[in-house]
Amino acid sequence: MSRNSFLRKTRAGRAASLFALAVLGVCAAFAFCLYTGRIQFNSPSRAVFPVRGIDVSHHQGAVDWPELARQDLRFVYIKATEGGDFKDPRFADNWREANKAGFAVGAYHFFLPGRTGLEQAGNFIGSVPRQADALPPALDVECPVEPPGPQREIVRARIAECLARLEAHYGKIPVIYTTYEAYAGYIHGGFARYPLWIRSVFSTPDTAMLGREWLIWQYSSRGRLTGYSGRERFIDLNVFNGKEEAFARFRAGEF
Repeated sequence: MSRNSFLRKTRAGRAASLFALAVLGVCAAFAFCLYTGRIQFNSPSRAVFPVRGIDVSHHQGAVDWPELARQDLRFVYIKATEGGDFKDPRFADNWREANKAGFAVGAYHFFLPGRTGLEQAGNFIGSVPRQADALPPALDVECPVEPPGPQREIVRARIAECLARLEAHYGKIPVIYTTYEAYAGYIHGGFARYPLWIRSVFSTPDTAMLGREWLIWQYSSRGRLTGYSGRERFIDLNVFNGKEEAFARFRAGEF
């Protein structure tokens, strides 16, 4: 190999290595910004979605509710319970202080497929007071999907049982929070009367895929606000699909 050929190959190899390093650097920077919430795939228009909110749990730690209220937020859903016996240790404080700060406040239950619907509804009812102006209760269904068969139908029956008991107790039709996967596995083809709260962090919810309209959209799980001190640095961001008048009807249970 001639000296010139060797030098050309060496330069080409160095250029390729530098290009690969640059690509890796860009990818690493993008991943870092995505993970830390500095990049958001969704930015819902405030003109289209003026009613905005959050959902929280004990993972946000102690919350400064007046501080959050100053950040153009209208409503909050607070985790109350999970499964048949877990109670969020910060629920009572969050419920009381969020009400004081002027939020429209609702509570949610994290559904576990291994417990009956009545057990889970009872856990929630034992923690969440009946409050006339509270948002309808929400059932968080994001459990792993069973293959078609008896077990999946058992889970669907437990979801239905829990929803019915919550509606009977609170007098408002509960909301179903879910992911696309859990929706396809358990919710699609039934539960049409229950308002849908869908998690879609990469794009606007796909109504064609869902086969129905949605009411609340969790558009980010990497929100960055001020006013909480927990180990979870991020907070879930949501919008309501409608204006203030529609939101007032929803809050009253007139969906």
